[in-house]
Formats: sequence, C-alpha cells, structure tokens
Amino acid sequence: MALVRDGDKGCLVNGYWCMEVYARDKDGIIWPLIIWPYSLEAEGQISENDQILKVLSLLDEYFGQGFGIYVIDRGGDRINLIEAFLS
Repeated sequence: MALVRDGDKGCLVNGYWCMEVYARDKDGIIWPLIIWPYSLEAEGQISENDQILKVLSLLDEYFGQGFGIYVIDRGGDRINLIEAFLS
C-alpha cells in the first residue's frame, strides 16, 4: 500500500493506485477491460508512467498495435508519455 489521495475526504490515506481501462463499442456500450491496482512502493515498481505504458502495451498485444483511440485524463500530457507515444 502507498499514500493515495482520498477524493471524498480531500486528504492522503493508505491505499492502492488504480488504473482503469474501458472500451466503447460501435453500439455505444461501454465495457471494462482492465482494473489495475498497483502500489508505487511495491518492489520493482518504477513510476506511474511505467505503469501506464505497461497497460497500454497489454492493450496493444491483445487488440493489435494502433487499434482504437486512447484517452488519458490528468497527467497524460507528460513529456515521458508523449515521447513513448511518438516512438
């Protein structure tokens, strides 16, 4: 577990970071694809950027590279991610 922000209480608490990935199909149905809890304090963890890139790599492996459009919320405009996307 690691420090995470509790949005309801506006304070830091012990918990897990969580990455969620959803897909919207041609009929407008939204499907949960990945719920990825992780801790940046766990052994072998590098960074949040690394976790994001790992999840996107899993999606590329499963669906094929270049399939779909990724929409990332806050933090998706970091130079480390943009450089990885461009490569």
